[in-house]
Amino acid sequence: MNMKVCVFSPYFKDRITGGGEKHLLEMALVMAGKHQVFIAVSRPCHVLKDKEENLLKEYRQLYQNFLRKDLSSLTFIFTPLMTTKSSLCKLWWTRQFDYLLAVTDGSLFFSLAKTNNLHFQVPFIHRKLTFIDKLKLSNWQVRNANSLFTKKAIEKSWGITIQHLVYPLIELDNFEPLVRKQKIILSVGRFFRHLHAKRQDVLIDAFKSLIKKFPTEFKGWQLVLMGAPEDEEYVKHLKQKSRGLPIVFKTIVSRQELVGLMNKSKIFWHAAGFGINETLEPEQVEHFGIVTAEAMAAGAVPLVCYAGGQKEVLGQKMKDLGWHTKAELVTKTKQLITNPTQYTKWQALGLKQVKKFDLINFEKSVNKML
Repeated sequence: MNMKVCVFSPYFKDRITGGGEKHLLEMALVMAGKHQVFIAVSRPCHVLKDKEENLLKEYRQLYQNFLRKDLSSLTFIFTPLMTTKSSLCKLWWTRQFDYLLAVTDGSLFFSLAKTNNLHFQVPFIHRKLTFIDKLKLSNWQVRNANSLFTKKAIEKSWGITIQHLVYPLIELDNFEPLVRKQKIILSVGRFFRHLHAKRQDVLIDAFKSLIKKFPTEFKGWQLVLMGAPEDEEYVKHLKQKSRGLPIVFKTIVSRQELVGLMNKSKIFWHAAGFGINETLEPEQVEHFGIVTAEAMAAGAVPLVCYAGGQKEVLGQKMKDLGWHTKAELVTKTKQLITNPTQYTKWQALGLKQVKKFDLINFEKSVNKML
């Protein structure tokens, strides 16, 4: 049956272009293969009626550039959800849809769509559910999460069942894992200090230790820190911390440049979740780890803080590439670059593990959810 599907995220309005938005839009593209899909953006209060069409085109273009994909199969529309409009207005608006897939930022709302699916990207906890919250939750018959880690944390904290697990898509064909690798350690993540901060400061400290302790082995190596500069003061602090070291900052990059750098990099580092108790503060660790999986698809060997969804990305056979302390990261990195046989083994395991997140498995998960 061809359905009228609405996909909503409170983050679209703010033009966020992170892993969560990538995951949601790629789910929408799969749905659009069989259904009429609308991408709902909270309507800015200052927008005049005659300017709406142009603004919606801007949103579409923004996300097309971000994904490097044609989004013409998706219809961008404005919604009163998450605006100052009345609750009745918002509720009535939802009744036009057969299926509503909505990302929660921790808040909830009622919907009159025939089927309501609540999408959890973040493992929110410490939530005190009121009677009204529980009523709203009962309105969402279907629930899904982006990782087993998120699923378990939400189920424990919210006291609900999440029926579906939809891992983010990793498009293996986009990468060239067998190109000649360069002496590059790459880390990808937005520069900010809130929630699951990527902790580039920890990586700079570890790289400084490597250069100091093993100057011969690490001659010619560089650390590349790539990501959107959401906190300019933090970037400034990191650059000061990096003075005199072969550390490169790339804060304005295209998707094409990102993929190209992943293909060339020998090692991938990730420090989100460093020093965090993932049981007490699951929001503060990586919820899945799209860039880690992409780096693996590009043939880079990952060394990541062993917490949250990163455990699922690595899988059981690659768990030894996880680390908890700076000293552990330094030791494991040194072992990788001085042992070509070990490096090749881990690279092959990574290419095999990442197939778990390929297009075939992704489409199966989305269609099963529908």
